[in-house]
Amino acid sequence: ILDTHGGSGSICIACDILGFDLDWYEIDKDYFAAAQERLERHQRQGVLTL
Repeated sequence: ILDTHGGSGSICIACDILGFDLDWYEIDKDYFAAAQERLERHQRQGVLTL
């Protein structure tokens, strides 16, 4: 998957959940930092299976 406008990082999280490889780009430093933190927080949560 190629995401040239990374934004909030929702595509990063979706690709992480689905197991897709992602090339992700964001030129705004604030958006990049926020998305990186969001992805790290998501990965720390773990997975709940029923």
